Amino acid sequence: PVRKRCEIARACGIDTVLDVPPRQQVEAVKDLTNGAGAQVTVDAAGHSSVITSCVKAAALCGQVVLLGTPRVPVTMEATEMFNDIHTRCLRMLGAHMWQFPAHDLRGAKQTVASLYRTVFDLIGTGRLKTGPLRSHFVTPAHAAEMYDGLERKQEEYWGVVFDWSA
Repeated sequence: PVRKRCEIARACGIDTVLDVPPRQQVEAVKDLTNGAGAQVTVDAAGHSSVITSCVKAAALCGQVVLLGTPRVPVTMEATEMFNDIHTRCLRMLGAHMWQFPAHDLRGAKQTVASLYRTVFDLIGTGRLKTGPLRSHFVTPAHAAEMYDGLERKQEEYWGVVFDWSA
């Protein structure tokens, strides 16, 4: 984990942030949940080893959300992970937004519209503070520098907003 991003999460209003090394994350989640595991775990890093930790940290009948697209290969024996998914009735969900229906639809648990309502409610009630999510506010002329920073300098670059008004 990037320590600065844990600090940002706290600044945004996230009450519980586990800032521990990767090898201690599953144990930290289990300790926090009295051994049960989390109802929802999310890989937002796009690192395949994080997915295995999410599976191990998930509660019985929990959900593992793959928000980050896996980009880093990991050599592993997958049988243990598949066994965990199977025997603990875990649900894995790919979370690319364009796969959700855009508008409310009977029978759909989540739609783009419902997810927007949730986020705007969190912002409106002050439970989610978005200011700390932005590290840079620049014109599009700085795009190459910003993308390079997001990839190589994660302690300095975490949220770039482009000002398109000019």
